[in-house]
Order: sequence, then C-alpha cells, then structure tokens
Amino acid sequence: MQPQVITESRPCNQCDYDLVGLTVGGLCPECGAPIRAKRRAIGPREGTMTDAPPSYVKKIMGGFAMMSFGVLGALMGLVVSVFGASVGQMIVLLASGLWLGGVWVITGPRPPDFADLENPILDAARTRLLVRIAGGMWLLFLVLVLAGGLASGVSILGPTLRVLSGIAGLLAFVGLIPISIYVAELEFWMSNDTGGWQLRGAAWAMTIFGVLAMVLFLVVPFFGFWAMVVVLVAGAVLLRHIFGCVTQAQWVLRYQQQNAGRSERITQRLRDRAERGGTVAGDTPCLACGYNLRGLPFGGRCPECGESYADLTPYPAMPDPVKDETPIEVDESGVCQQIRPAVTHVGKRPAPPPKDDSPIPLSGDEEPEAAERRSPADHDEDLPEDFQDPPEPSGPERPDEDPDDAPIPIEGEDEDGRRP
Repeated sequence: MQPQVITESRPCNQCDYDLVGLTVGGLCPECGAPIRAKRRAIGPREGTMTDAPPSYVKKIMGGFAMMSFGVLGALMGLVVSVFGASVGQMIVLLASGLWLGGVWVITGPRPPDFADLENPILDAARTRLLVRIAGGMWLLFLVLVLAGGLASGVSILGPTLRVLSGIAGLLAFVGLIPISIYVAELEFWMSNDTGGWQLRGAAWAMTIFGVLAMVLFLVVPFFGFWAMVVVLVAGAVLLRHIFGCVTQAQWVLRYQQQNAGRSERITQRLRDRAERGGTVAGDTPCLACGYNLRGLPFGGRCPECGESYADLTPYPAMPDPVKDETPIEVDESGVCQQIRPAVTHVGKRPAPPPKDDSPIPLSGDEEPEAAERRSPADHDEDLPEDFQDPPEPSGPERPDEDPDDAPIPIEGEDEDGRRP
C-alpha cells in the first residue's frame, strides 16, 4: 500500500502550515506534528467542534478567555474607582478593550469544512459584523464618558459628549442580545444544547423586559425597576456562560488529543499482530517487481527485489486447510437405531395426561381393585351415621307419599277409578 499523498491545500492542525504535497503519516516540516488522515466529510446535520482543527479550537478558547478577563477587569475597575477614579477608569477602559478583542476572535470565520454548511448565524458575514459592532459599543461608551469628563468645562462639547455617551451606553446594553444569540449558537456547536437554550432564553428576556423597562419607567417606575432587574439577571446568565465556554473548549481539545491518530494506532496494532505469525494465503503481487507473495510470512520482504510488503498484508490470514477427500465408509453390519430428535416437540406443547378420577381407598389395607368391587352401600358403612344416606323403602309405597293424601274417589267409580 503506497503512502497517501495530500493533493489539496490543507492546514496543519497545530501551526496551520500548508501540507499539500506531503504524505499522511509523516511530520509537519514547520512544527513536527504528525500528519493525520483527513477527517470524514461533514454533513449538514453532523459535525461538532471536535471535528475542527485544534488550532481553531485554541483560538476560540483564547477569545472566550479574553472576554472573561474583560468582565473581571471591569468589575475590578469599578471597585478601584471608589478609591481612585482615574485609575479605576483606566482599568475599565483596558477591560473593555479585552472584551472587544475576545468578541472579535470568536466571530472569526469557521474552517472551510464548516463554513460550507452556511449556518445562518455562525457563517453569515453580516451577523458576525453586527456582533463585533455590539462588542465595541462598550469601548465607545467608556471613551465618550472619559471625553465628556475632560470636556465638561466646554459649553457645547461637554453636553454633546454626555448625550452621545448615553446613547452609546444604551446601544451597549442592547448589543448584549446579538452577542447572546451568537454565543448560544457556538454552544450548540460544542454539543452543549442546555447552555444554548439557556442563552437563547436570556436573549429573549433581555429583549422583552428591556422594552418593558423603558416604557414602565415613564409610567410606573416601580414596575420598570423590576423589569430592569430581570434584564440584569439575563446579562449575568450571559457572563456565566462566557466563563463556561472556556471550559467547554478545553474539553474539546482534550477529546481531540485522546482520539488523535486513532486509526493509525489501530493499523499499527494489526500490523504488529500480523508480523508475529501467519502466511499470505491469497495471490498478492509485490508492488515493486510483481512477485507472487503467496505462502510468505506477513510483514517480511520480497525475496525477488528485497522491498518490504508489510503494507500489503496488514491483516493476519489463516493457512489453507488440508482437504480430506477420503470417501465415507458405511457399516451395514450394526443394528439400526432409531433417530430421535433433540427437540421433543415443535410448536405448541403436548396436552397433559388425562386425570385419574378413580376413587381413593379410605383404608390403607384394602387394595384398589377390592375398593372398586364394593357397592356404594358398602362404602357408607365406613362413614359416620350422620353422613350415611337414608335407607330406601322396601315396599311399593314411596317415602314421599302420605296415606292421608290418597285421591278422593268420584261417585260412580270404584277404588281403582273404574265405572261399574
């Protein structure tokens, strides 16, 4: 089996070096990473981030890490601003820059195998641009706030910057909605369906209750305050999932490392097993000189040209069995035996044997035949007096007849009912 040559442009999994012209199983000339076989084709309903190159997964993990540090930096800047306003504002400004950088990284184009699927959210250029603009609104908001503070003494510029900063802050809050939708789609791609649905719910909550908060603040400020609380809770859910996406990306990398080179390890294991014994059973020509390798041991070299044929015989084969063509002799001197099937019945089970309704003898000393010859009256003698049947009448008179109930004779008839 000749080594597979990469004929199309394909980046290295570690350093993105173009591997065209190199062979599968070799090493990358740039970073020394092993060159693996190409993954199977990805269909529209399959393929997760585990099928993406590790370099891309690392980039996604770095983007979420930058966003996480941006959130932590903003919180730390708010605490520091209590003691020093200028220092706290600079920390918040740097944190917003980290946030924008992380959003810019995670919204980058996906690998070509996945970009061809044209996901309406992850692979749409306009959607990715909208998410990047939403991520940069926080940086614009802070810059306008700082500029408004510096130009507070100017009569026209100060109020204008304050109005612009208010609009930018509102747009920054609204921008959390497309960011939530995009991160939810990334979690679906990471096989975290629960997190994806939670983020979609948070996006809907920010949309609905945000509108209610703006309306209710003008009518009923009390209800508007609680609507704003719901918006803040939904934003906290987004921040929690951003921290969780870093862990999800780490699990994806760990899974890829465990499965890296799995097919190569299986092939090598089979080849090592084949080299321990067995011979080539079929007609297998040598790739170099065409010599028939039938009958030679596995994993050896061709006796004609000396080239190794280990790739041609990766699987062990059993030698051809020796056929015994001796005719079978029949011995007719023995006694014929009946062939009984191993299965006693097929289909329904046979009917049970009939029940024996013969009377059971009451005395252990009496034989069954003698008990059958006895009359029912003889059996009654063995029973107590209360259980015996009354004796039958011996005369013509029946026991149920009463002498006083005799028929009354009709006039003109004798006792037998005859007329004279």
